[in-house]
Amino acid sequence: MHIIRRGGPGVRPSGGTASDGSARGRTGAKLAPTSLGLLPVLALLTGSAARAQAPVPNDHIANRLPLTVGHPRESRTDGCTVEWPCVDERLTGRRIDYHNDQWFSFRPPRAGQYFINIGGQQCRDVRGVQLVVLTAGEVCRPGTYTILSATSLGTQDDVFVPLTATEAGQEILLCVDGYLHDFCRFRLSLDTVAVGLPAEPAPPASTTEQTSARRVALTWRLPAALAAATGFGVYCRADNAARAERRATVPVRRNAAGAVELAYTAPDTLPAPGRYEYRIVAEGGPAPAEVRRWWVAYAPAPLRPLNGALSVPLAGFRPGATVRVVLTDAATGREVARRLVECSPGRSVLPVPVAELARQGIRRLRIRLTDPDAPGGEQVQEVEAGL
Repeated sequence: MHIIRRGGPGVRPSGGTASDGSARGRTGAKLAPTSLGLLPVLALLTGSAARAQAPVPNDHIANRLPLTVGHPRESRTDGCTVEWPCVDERLTGRRIDYHNDQWFSFRPPRAGQYFINIGGQQCRDVRGVQLVVLTAGEVCRPGTYTILSATSLGTQDDVFVPLTATEAGQEILLCVDGYLHDFCRFRLSLDTVAVGLPAEPAPPASTTEQTSARRVALTWRLPAALAAATGFGVYCRADNAARAERRATVPVRRNAAGAVELAYTAPDTLPAPGRYEYRIVAEGGPAPAEVRRWWVAYAPAPLRPLNGALSVPLAGFRPGATVRVVLTDAATGREVARRLVECSPGRSVLPVPVAELARQGIRRLRIRLTDPDAPGGEQVQEVEAGL
């Protein structure tokens, strides 16, 4: 149940009973008497709603669920409430916004490095869950809390948060919530092995690289501190997508002298105009480590006729591909021409004569290029041009 904050963290809407024994709603207003004939129906409806919105057992910090190494727990945030006396947003700043939290605890069997793995997220929105990890001198006394980490995901990727336990047996509390009021199902585990991507904040807009080409060259460097890595995972996520897609695996290279090479590049093809988040993750060390993360904004350059023809780029298609080209009137959807074109090596553009089409009254042309036999599935590119 969504807790609405009115007048301070300790105030909650509540129901009650009027002096005449009739029920009151959340605001305290008396409810009108109900026809007896509707009681069974209302009981059924309210019973269903209660089942749908019932919080998980660990909704309250006193009922926190213990985690043990290597034994994941599955849970959900919908229906949960907030114990405002047990949290304080001033301790975490804007990174955390409490809405429907729940509690877990962990007592490390020995001091050392652990990983909190979050996976299997299925959320109403894209935002995913948020996680606060802390120790408490006294449970439900925020003034005694020490915040170890505060993570807001913003996506539904499988991620991990490192946790260094300095003392065996010391209780560590975990508060999980839907980020920015999202509702999620998720899987939480505590392990000595990291699973997923590092839970790092999204890159700022200032990292955005602009491109008018679908084919992009991704570049990065291997930091000396990650020299033990054996390869890189290349991930891409569309701005409105819930999860990143692994686009490539690039092995770490060594030169003739056996030294690790530090500079790398990999090509990728953007599926459509839009904004994309790229992540390069070093793998093979103690845990995956983020090497570079940035945005790429793809906006094709407008096509304009030159000498009665359009030059349609073919750079995104593999050499030797047979591409189906279909021309339609963008205003009506009427097909006006189609042909097959071979993408021979070195051929970067396809000339499309449009003078006759313009004389026919077509003002805007849609050009759809398809390679049905592309590795990994059909590849489609669509552009429009004014005539």
